[in-house]
Amino acid sequence: MTPAAQANRRGTRDAARTRQAILEAASTLIARDGTGASLAAIAAQAGVTKSGLMHHFASRDALFEALVTEAVASFHDSVNRRLDLSENHPGKLLRAYVHVLCDDAEAAPGEKRAFNKYEYSSISIALHGIPTAAAIISEDAYWWTRELAADGLPAETVFLVRLAADGLTAMSICSPSHARELAPQIRAQLVDLTTASSS
Repeated sequence: MTPAAQANRRGTRDAARTRQAILEAASTLIARDGTGASLAAIAAQAGVTKSGLMHHFASRDALFEALVTEAVASFHDSVNRRLDLSENHPGKLLRAYVHVLCDDAEAAPGEKRAFNKYEYSSISIALHGIPTAAAIISEDAYWWTRELAADGLPAETVFLVRLAADGLTAMSICSPSHARELAPQIRAQLVDLTTASSS
């Protein structure tokens, strides 16, 4: 590889790392401060200048849209990793969904997780008034409704299990220690519901 190609590749990696640092900083600050988090504060948290941030995201709305897109993709990736394709009975997508949300609620404070439902929920609430972000959140909710409906379980089971798993997420925001205590039991009961309904 030529020196110019190596420099270009290094520059691409650095740009990707900087973009990721900005998204992580935005996630942390928006989860905490809502849309009141300034671009200057996000840039400082990411270790870049405000103009450096604007190089990657031309506007606040572009940053918010990228942040929601990243959060949605992170959740989908986490569920896909938990999906057991060897299962030959209905409800495997819903069981993976339950495992991800319950695992996230059960995690200890400060523990690094592949998906952080607390931050996603906080971001979704904070950014629901931003049209492009709200459209992504709404489209994702409809995607899950459609895909879980096609998972082979009765509609009432899907509704109940999903509502309970999402409710555990709300509890993990309001009362994290209580959610951590309950997560293993809730996970077991919800998985049992999906298995019983598929027989």
